[in-house]
Amino acid sequence: KRKASMAATNPQTTQYRHYRFSTIGHCLIDTLDYLIQNKKISDDLGEDIIDEFDKSINNALANRIRSRATLKGNIHTFRYCDGVWTFILQDAKVSCEVELDVDSLKIVACGKENGRK
Repeated sequence: KRKASMAATNPQTTQYRHYRFSTIGHCLIDTLDYLIQNKKISDDLGEDIIDEFDKSINNALANRIRSRATLKGNIHTFRYCDGVWTFILQDAKVSCEVELDVDSLKIVACGKENGRK
């Protein structure tokens, strides 16, 4: 029950929350849930921590990662909704430090706030 509310979006902040569904996000939510259930931290502190995670992960990925990747494939599906692009590629090739061939690849791309690129 608590996990659902921790993963819910807060309309008052504008950070993207999809990193909550990554492995590290799930681990953080599980840990916060455990601490809240055992009365080690309050609900409000748990929510503040997950909101700070959203800000920090978005900032770190935007400002600290300098790696580049090349993607090639056949676009199966694409859509744009609420400032978020989603692409599904089939028979894709991903090149970064190594080259990978994959049957299917999902890409979620979000723009920065305030119209900045």
